[in-house]
Amino acid sequence: MESLEIFLKETQFVKLNLLKPESKPEWGIMPPQHMVEHLSSLYLFTIEKIKDVRFFDETKLKKNYDYLIRDKKPFHKNVKLPGLQELQPLKFDSIDSALLVLKGFVKDFYAFFEKDKTRKTLHPAVGMLDFDEWEWILFAHSKHHLMQFGLM
Repeated sequence: MESLEIFLKETQFVKLNLLKPESKPEWGIMPPQHMVEHLSSLYLFTIEKIKDVRFFDETKLKKNYDYLIRDKKPFHKNVKLPGLQELQPLKFDSIDSALLVLKGFVKDFYAFFEKDKTRKTLHPAVGMLDFDEWEWILFAHSKHHLMQFGLM
C-alpha cells in the first residue's frame, strides 16, 4: 500500500482530475467542485487558519475520535455537520482552480508539521490531533469523497 503522503500529494489528484463538472455523486448533495472545496476547507483547521471551532461537546468529540482515529472506521455516508446541511457558495471560478488550492493546502499541511509532528491542532468534529492523526483523517476524508463519486 502506498504511503498516506503519496496518496494525499499525488494519488488523490490523479483521481480528482477525472471529475467532470457534471459528475454525479452516489450520495450526498455536493457536486464535484463543492466537494473539492469541501476537501480544502478541512486543511484550514490543520494549519490553524481556523481555530477554536468545535462542532460537538467533549463527549461527542471523544466518540468521533475513537471511531475515526483510534479504530480507523470509515466515514458514514450523508454525515450532517453544523452549517453543512446545505451547499455552501463556491469560492473559486472552476474546479481546476479549486484543485490548485487543494494542492497548495496539502503542501501547506506538510510544511506546517515539518518541524514538530507532535504539535496538535483542533479538528472541529474529532478534537485535538497531531500530525499522524491529521494525515490519517485527511486520507480517510479524501477516500470517502472519492468513493462518493465512484473514483475509488
